[in-house]
Amino acid sequence: MRKYQLITLPISLILILLLIQCKKENSVLSQSNVSISSKRLDEQKLPEDFNFSTYQDGTLKIFSDPQTTFKVYGMYRDDDEELLSTIHSKNGEVEQRLSFSTRFSSLRIVAHNETGQKEKIVSNSGGQSFHIVDFTGTGKTNSSAVPTNVLYAVNSDRDFLLVSALDYSYQTLPQLLQGTIACAVDTFNNWVYYHNSGNMYKYDIVSQTHSLAYTNANPFGSGNFPRMEFDCNTQHLFMSNSSTSIKEVDPLTGNVIATYTIQGLVNGSGGGDLTFPPDGNRYLACFSGLYKLDFSVGNGIVQATRISAENMPYQLTSAGYDRQGFLYACTNDTQSKMLKMDPSDGSYVIVKTFPMKINDLGSVVSFSNSICTADSDNDGVCDELDDFPDDSTVCCGQYTPSQLGSGSLAFEDLWPTQGDYDFNDLVVGYNYVQMKNSNDEVVRIKANFQVKAVGASYHNGFGFQIDLNPSDIASISGSRLNNGIVNVDAKGLEIGQSKSTIIVFDDAFDVITHVGGPYINTDPNQALSIGEEIEIVIELNQNLSGSFQPENPFIFVDGDRTHEVHLGNESPTDLANIALLGTLSDHSAPENNIYYKNENNVPWGIDISHNFRYPREKIRIDEGYNYIVNWAMSEGIAYPDWYKDNSGYRNENKLYMKH
Repeated sequence: MRKYQLITLPISLILILLLIQCKKENSVLSQSNVSISSKRLDEQKLPEDFNFSTYQDGTLKIFSDPQTTFKVYGMYRDDDEELLSTIHSKNGEVEQRLSFSTRFSSLRIVAHNETGQKEKIVSNSGGQSFHIVDFTGTGKTNSSAVPTNVLYAVNSDRDFLLVSALDYSYQTLPQLLQGTIACAVDTFNNWVYYHNSGNMYKYDIVSQTHSLAYTNANPFGSGNFPRMEFDCNTQHLFMSNSSTSIKEVDPLTGNVIATYTIQGLVNGSGGGDLTFPPDGNRYLACFSGLYKLDFSVGNGIVQATRISAENMPYQLTSAGYDRQGFLYACTNDTQSKMLKMDPSDGSYVIVKTFPMKINDLGSVVSFSNSICTADSDNDGVCDELDDFPDDSTVCCGQYTPSQLGSGSLAFEDLWPTQGDYDFNDLVVGYNYVQMKNSNDEVVRIKANFQVKAVGASYHNGFGFQIDLNPSDIASISGSRLNNGIVNVDAKGLEIGQSKSTIIVFDDAFDVITHVGGPYINTDPNQALSIGEEIEIVIELNQNLSGSFQPENPFIFVDGDRTHEVHLGNESPTDLANIALLGTLSDHSAPENNIYYKNENNVPWGIDISHNFRYPREKIRIDEGYNYIVNWAMSEGIAYPDWYKDNSGYRNENKLYMKH
């Protein structure tokens, strides 16, 4: 257990631990030369040296000006990144003990204060355990010329809107000279460019007037192109009229500077838009999801890597960004929905529905705190940088698996006998948030759960442990305990446990409706049932330094509280019947800290950092996912994205696709 764990993804063991695209130096396999394994998952032994550990310990010490908010990102070896934590320092000095994934080759630390935004990159090569970062001197500063945080929205009917990236309210601006499906904001000249039928128009943000910028503005010849973005780093426009072609254009003259071809798009990728935040990342949001674009490949190639796990349920028409690092996209509806997207995993929520179609978005942000003056809860952190602007006790959150996404826990309940490997006996979606104050202390923890499937007749319960002393916890609320199986104390903690143990529900059938058929949500011919959303709130007796996410999730089988099933290598609780360990198909060896694995090191529970398209009833997971065996046998190197709907990856006729 890791009391000071910064990364908020749970330890995902055996099959799924490295789903978050773990890569090893000098060991990346060529997927194009790897064929689908001819063996089933239960027909071969997983590598002995696959120890399922992706963490290393270290300490980060940061110096900066007072009243600074830091965002710490882990950067993948392919230059992708993931937000690990938000930290606020009142005195300008932070020392944070970390336990972070070895898949990160470096950390990116971004400091927000009254001087603007500064960022620094810290190398993780050589397994360094202590990093000192000094922001009091030089640092990269990004600040736009326009002191605001807005999205400009346009459509083919000449509507022109200014949308707040804070509360999504909007105001109507002077009507466009021509309707358009492509716009971009030049943040150096304070112009909004928009295109129609070969003419480029511009809107002067300061004078609020429209004019014709120049003619012959279509580098593709004729028609209209749906994708256009201004890159503040090159000060050029980027345009795309199809799924594969991008033109880099001088915005002042319309001259083409370079032509690129996109490779790596999957499952059709028409429509959509480009968006290039000031941090240097470049994205494409389109019908098949959210992609990150790499322009450094050379030879006119742009490599697209899909961030989303699968196709979007909407046709996207536009893309933008905000000051906090989130992306936005609108849908191709007569009343467009606006999606707020997490660039780390493509998860999203709908934040606005407009009374008209939105064909494109352009973004303007400023990282200067001069625009960040409102502090609704008077906690010393302005609303824009405050994850909880209406709660004075907290300001910053650490999320698992991300702020907008949800992970999935999937169990087989026949342990210690061999299961059928469909991993749908109980499927539970989860999202955790550790809520911290401006001193970077944990104040409370919220854990949200929702049963997605019950592919079994057993009435199974579900719980988890957390690395907190019972004396640190003031109360637990939200548990669904209806059957007299679980005994809890006045706080809500389970009695008889040396570690803090929380039971979320004691019978899955109590929190999701049985709508027909023997099971729930495993037969596509039966109606979909939506599980109850359960929020567990853990209040603490005192604010604590460090990080304390829920961990060691488990089920207990058919009303027998002692019959526990955990993820691989997670130990049973004090109430488990340990006499079952090492019996039948289980090859647990407690003396070697080996638990809940069979003779081939295959577990009875898996943990995935996305929404999981689990198999239909009685269909093994390796029948639904073609490369899961390759992934496991390669120790997580080959096909780290095996669960996505990339071409050839999965067989949807064997998966439950209704969620």
